[in-house]
Amino acid sequence: MGQAATADVVNRNIVRGVEPAGQIWVISALTADVKVDGRIHVDGRGLLLGGGNQIGFNANASVFATLICEAAAPFTEHSTNGAGVALAPNGDFRIDDVLVPAPPASCDSPVLLIRNSEPNPVWFAAGIPKQD
Repeated sequence: MGQAATADVVNRNIVRGVEPAGQIWVISALTADVKVDGRIHVDGRGLLLGGGNQIGFNANASVFATLICEAAAPFTEHSTNGAGVALAPNGDFRIDDVLVPAPPASCDSPVLLIRNSEPNPVWFAAGIPKQD
């Protein structure tokens, strides 16, 4: 029997205070439209596990979106309903909701995180919204 693999240093890939998923995920396309009043429309395609024994499956996950505008702490999370929307078997999803609290009029360093629903919402897909 061989020894189990170990790592001397682990980078947890924490993004603006939000923990990452424990497994690799892939997404084929993500578009989002965020309005100043907090309305948000997100279309995601192909959000599926990219590793492990369930590779290529959606893990029966539901997802929600979080916008963070600050580049440095403290961070304010502007999120859609944490109950989320279910991923289709092929990983597609659509979010039509309102961010709470509404984002500021100026979002200087935006990052949009796609997160799984409760009990431990971590991020597994991300994008930088286009600002108009």
